[in-house]
Amino acid sequence: MMKRIAVAALMMFVVGCKASVEGEEKAWTANQAKVKELSVLFPKFAPALTEQQTKTETALNAARAMSDKEASAKAMRDANEMLSTGWVVTLAGLEKKKNTMDGKWTQAHTDAKSMNAEDSIKELEVQIYNAQTDYKSLVDNGAADAMTAEVMVKKVDGELSSASSAADKVSAEFKKKAAAAKAAAAAATTDAGTTAAPAAADAGVKK
Repeated sequence: MMKRIAVAALMMFVVGCKASVEGEEKAWTANQAKVKELSVLFPKFAPALTEQQTKTETALNAARAMSDKEASAKAMRDANEMLSTGWVVTLAGLEKKKNTMDGKWTQAHTDAKSMNAEDSIKELEVQIYNAQTDYKSLVDNGAADAMTAEVMVKKVDGELSSASSAADKVSAEFKKKAAAAKAAAAAATTDAGTTAAPAAADAGVKK
């Protein structure tokens, strides 16, 4: 947990308003720390992360060589964004996104079970299972290079997002049905009370 918090903090640190050489040097230091953290969290991605870091450093060196400080700072920012945006940042947030999806699935399954409608979420169950499986495969196997990592991380991120959205829709539908059932039960109780009152009055008159 602390490692994930550290990575998130580093990502926030990297984001700045106006580029400056000094600021981008600090961002580069933060990016290097971020790559180190992610390589521990996702060891199978270490080669791809190292490659991305090397590309960033090459671009930074070229930017540092510019005589115009403003142009140099902007070029350095562009270089740093190779690590502060894109698949690297997406990878850093995957575990949290997967855990969020799992929580939504648990809620949807609980809702379905409470309404004896578990058969109605079979399609969602398959979608969740596939997303979980692909996430595990991604973490277990990683990527040998940055290009492969970008494609794979984007794919799994999309699967997790789609499955989470599907779970949200299912839960929303169950909540709507539950509210309708509750309203119907309340109306039935009111109708029964309304019918019973005249009947009781008639019985009293007959006595």
